[in-house]
Amino acid sequence: MKIKKLLVERFSKETPKHEINLDAGIIPEPPDPYPNVIFYIEMKSVDKDTGKSQKPEPIWLTLGEMVKLSVLMTVASQFWLERLEKDDEYSGERIKEFRKAWSQMSGAVDDLAL
Repeated sequence: MKIKKLLVERFSKETPKHEINLDAGIIPEPPDPYPNVIFYIEMKSVDKDTGKSQKPEPIWLTLGEMVKLSVLMTVASQFWLERLEKDDEYSGERIKEFRKAWSQMSGAVDDLAL
């Protein structure tokens, strides 16, 4: 049985070897045992030379997990405000600080999740 998916947003990127799509959408009639409409995120990569598609198995997030992912992406977006160089001591410290802060926020999100 083919699952009907309604695309909401597609993010497309290319590398020299691959075309990559990250799709976000809604599955209005998910298969059993899922009783509710499902929001999904799906990544697909196509090799430009062979045309072969690589697609990982889908996962569905609970509401609490979606909230946590949303908060994490919002907070992580702050890394675009400053350039962190790889193998740089300062960058390593900033990443360490971020991970420590996220650990605390993650617990708070868990406590508040529906």
